[in-house]
Amino acid sequence: MFKRTLFPALTLALLIAPLASAQIIIKPRVEASGSFETNLLFKVQQTLSIMGQDIDTASVRKVTAKTDVSKPDSAGNVTYSSKYSAFENKLTLPGGVEIEFDSNGENTPQGTQLDFMLPLLAALSKSTTTIVYDKNGDVMKMEVKAEGLDTLDAQAKAMLGGELDSDALTEKAQNALDDFNDKPVKVGDSWESETTLDLGQGAVFELTSTQKYVGTVQQDGKTLHQVEIKYTEVDFEQPAATPGAPAVTESDLEIITGTSTLLFDAEKGRIVTSKLNLEVAGEITLTIANMDLPAKLTLEITIDQTNK
Repeated sequence: MFKRTLFPALTLALLIAPLASAQIIIKPRVEASGSFETNLLFKVQQTLSIMGQDIDTASVRKVTAKTDVSKPDSAGNVTYSSKYSAFENKLTLPGGVEIEFDSNGENTPQGTQLDFMLPLLAALSKSTTTIVYDKNGDVMKMEVKAEGLDTLDAQAKAMLGGELDSDALTEKAQNALDDFNDKPVKVGDSWESETTLDLGQGAVFELTSTQKYVGTVQQDGKTLHQVEIKYTEVDFEQPAATPGAPAVTESDLEIITGTSTLLFDAEKGRIVTSKLNLEVAGEITLTIANMDLPAKLTLEITIDQTNK
């Protein structure tokens, strides 16, 4: 009798133990060949206060892109190639000056100081982004190519700066991959992370966060792994975006709201959804022609991305 009751108990323990201690690495990896679609909504709203005057700006970008993933070549390298099927951008400057661009619509100059951006946005909307991963999953090369970029006027080229430099893009892509935790975790585990949020034109947030694996959820018939992120510290720097423009050389910012949620598809090795809400406020120092100018900054960022 003792042996008969002990055997099922031991069997049950062996079945439960692996489930209780199951671990997973929540980090994107190179996928099998095929294709997927990305939808991204990126909003930024900013108030810069200088000498008692508030300067409000806002930007909204909404894009849809298709990415093709190649089969590994003879060396094991895999190429991701992405093109936009929809590209919308709206920028608002002080005084109500606006520019709107829609890759699937008509884009007529409005006679404002922002009209020079229309050819730039048109070229970017037709660009192809290529990322090559080696057999170990590291980024070998990233580049953006588009017709018309070479023929942009000086002002538009200055807006780009070195953002499309292949070496810089490659480094950013690898850094973004390295920001993920590469240690196995189980439900309830939490870890500290240092994350870089690139806002473009040299503007970079260095964020400290606490991340927690909270378990699985069901979405569209799939089991996805959920990570909740709370941002606790932020550091902000921005070199001069264009010649003569101010640079952010010091910052003392506080996070008002800072949360993010990730859903990870372990089967595909892909982040399926990523939602970020970040609001920061505090003091910064603008440097213009070697002169420091104190200012106050309030910045709200929301990013909603899906990959399917």
